[in-house]
Amino acid sequence: EKQTVVLPVPKFSASCKPTALASYPGSGSTIVRLLIEMATGVWTGSIYRDLSLYNGSPHAFRGEGSIHDVVAVKTHQTNTLLRAKRRLRRRGVAPLEAERTVLIVRNPEGAIPSKFNFLYWKNSHQQHQTQAPEGAWEDWRDSHYAEELKLWSEHFQYWADNFARPEQLFVVRFESLVANETGPMALSDLTSFLGFPSTDASLTWKAVMQVLSKGIHRPKSYQPQLNPTLRAKTLETLTEIIRKYSKSSPAIADILNTYAL
Repeated sequence: EKQTVVLPVPKFSASCKPTALASYPGSGSTIVRLLIEMATGVWTGSIYRDLSLYNGSPHAFRGEGSIHDVVAVKTHQTNTLLRAKRRLRRRGVAPLEAERTVLIVRNPEGAIPSKFNFLYWKNSHQQHQTQAPEGAWEDWRDSHYAEELKLWSEHFQYWADNFARPEQLFVVRFESLVANETGPMALSDLTSFLGFPSTDASLTWKAVMQVLSKGIHRPKSYQPQLNPTLRAKTLETLTEIIRKYSKSSPAIADILNTYAL
């Protein structure tokens, strides 16, 4: 008999421990938020207020802009404890005081083009539902990729260093979370860290990825490429970070090693 799962309508919950959902822009935080909400039944929040997400279809992220009573709070900042607090106070909102972090990591060769795609359509004042033209990517890549790679590295190390204890930090590899073979288990591990052990993570994962995520994924007409110089720079950056964490946090080094192969 075919098993099915009824996806919940998320709610706010005052029992949630303050948790940051940190990612470099372009790392897939929207998909991760969707999976978390459907697996826990609790809204995710954000230090931002993106109305396209708040009013989104097929799924509206009603926790967008909230930092309390949510299961995790989206942030792209590397100095959240300073800049984000000032921004929130100016808006009259109490700042996020995260006790732990879920850190989404994605191969920079995937995350940086994704960030570019967002910026391209934002600057065009359009929704980024399709891939930006390949020529536009190549022009932007040649002038911006190296600096973005530095930002990607700084972001990762900021969160890994400031939430270093195992009970404070859960690193989720985006590629593992969205892959058929590893996604359900990755989701189960993630929700367990958040305090919501799941007995049907596999069914939830399949339902989300097959139905709801179709309104979030952008179709690709080409695979963004790097020139040899930028690819070598990416490998150099990854190797430096792997060396840094190889003894203190071998699990982190193992994740990054999958990008350096």
